[in-house]
Amino acid sequence: MANLTNSHRLTEFQRNAKEFIDTMNQSREPVLITVDGKVQAVLVDPVSYQ
Repeated sequence: MANLTNSHRLTEFQRNAKEFIDTMNQSREPVLITVDGKVQAVLVDPVSYQ
């Protein structure tokens, strides 16, 4: 299960997408993307996805 403390607003992700992706690839922790306070998407690194 994804760590809920690693959730971020969509607008925050849009502004800092490269940094989020770099951090996620290093930590291998999924990033939860929220809209109006509800998780709407989960971003995972390619290795974990496979």
